[in-house]
Amino acid sequence: MQEALRLNKPVLAICRGMQILNVAMGGTLIQDILELWGGSIKHFREELPEHMPAHTVDLCGEKITEIMGKEKIDVNSFHHQAIDRLGTGLLCTGISPDKIIETVEAPGYFWVIGVQWHPELMFNYFEEQHNLFKSLVTKCLENMP
Repeated sequence: MQEALRLNKPVLAICRGMQILNVAMGGTLIQDILELWGGSIKHFREELPEHMPAHTVDLCGEKITEIMGKEKIDVNSFHHQAIDRLGTGLLCTGISPDKIIETVEAPGYFWVIGVQWHPELMFNYFEEQHNLFKSLVTKCLENMP
């Protein structure tokens, strides 16, 4: 992650990848959401099909809102850890109803977005999830030498 950031490459950090991005930038994690945060939303939803939404996310970042084409989205959820303190240079750009950080951006870099859910399991069913990958490919093509 640090090398991708150093080279200013486009990054789409998914679930644990978003957590790695945060730690690589000096942030910390909530080790167990249920234990330390409470359980108003179940962030680990084994009982649902993996492409089915488990909760909503309110988007507040300009880039992610433009990509997704809306300010509130439905997401699946398979994590027990989450961002606690944001890493240096990261902005929270989306939160769940229980205030867990669900999206981040690093505006000081070419194109760095982290999402806590799994859009790769949802993109066949939800166009806004597909938009994340289309945007990543576009940015990779723009960033080619």
